[in-house]
Amino acid sequence: MEMSCIKYLFQVSRRFVHKMNVKRKSLFVVISVVLIYPFLSTFIFGEPSLEFLLIDSQERRVGYDTITGEIVNEIPESSYGDEYLPDLYEENVSVTKNLDVTTPFEGKYTLYIIGKDTGTYDIEIEPNDKDANYTIKIISVTIRYPNEIKRVFIDYTPEVGGISQIFEDNTPPKTTLKVAQPKFDAFNTTYISPNTTLGLEATDPVVGEGSSGVKYIEYRIDGSSWITHTSTFSITTEGKHFIEYHSVDYVGNVEEVESSVVFVTIIPDYALIGIDKVKLAGKIEIEGNLRSNNDVGLKGYVRVDGDVYGKEVYISKKSTVTGM
Repeated sequence: MEMSCIKYLFQVSRRFVHKMNVKRKSLFVVISVVLIYPFLSTFIFGEPSLEFLLIDSQERRVGYDTITGEIVNEIPESSYGDEYLPDLYEENVSVTKNLDVTTPFEGKYTLYIIGKDTGTYDIEIEPNDKDANYTIKIISVTIRYPNEIKRVFIDYTPEVGGISQIFEDNTPPKTTLKVAQPKFDAFNTTYISPNTTLGLEATDPVVGEGSSGVKYIEYRIDGSSWITHTSTFSITTEGKHFIEYHSVDYVGNVEEVESSVVFVTIIPDYALIGIDKVKLAGKIEIEGNLRSNNDVGLKGYVRVDGDVYGKEVYISKKSTVTGM
């Protein structure tokens, strides 16, 4: 028969403890969850309320795989599991979930906290330097629905006097499209030339104590494959183009896809451009060329001092086009 708990105490401890050895120095990490139960010689536990997954900067993982539900152990000299310990008076049993990594590398880590049960939990993280000096960081996370994932960013340094950054980050970055000259805006569309350079910039907003930072930006044009943005680019094919883009931060928060429309044309050659059609009526004078992807209609006293391009061009008897 499954036994209900009378008290829950959840702790997560990340300890980088300095070990002395004749040949080398090593560090290890402990991340634990402690559940306190009345002590019995035989007991059955239900599903754990929290699971953990640690990912290093090389995308190696140790802990609970959120997709398969299995335990993964890809980081060398690491382990993840439970430990059951009675207290001194054998009145309670503490169930500790340990995530150990020996000799962690300096740099960025992501700690995924996977909530199996709703509630608010205090996560205690202790970064130690190589002289075993440590500080305690407590992060309170609220699980609002089963299997919700919270992300904690850890930028670890083992150097004495160094500060390891630790904070929760559940906010995605924000990406914007930057369009250089030559360009102009008309009819809710940005017109550019084949020589116009385009670029993407992203920022990871600071919410609370900090942000993990932008890891990479992706974009694609007209539904093609996603490309990692590394430098400015241009679009040389004339016509209307649909650009999609988004960014991802260091703890895996993914921005929703944003989009922009640009129209590529030889800008100096056209005084007026229409994506779908151009219809002019009345007394109008245009100096320069006129172009539309579809139809062009000139009605009334319209004068175009240049050429007119379109799939179909209608010119009234009172309108004139000097370039044709």
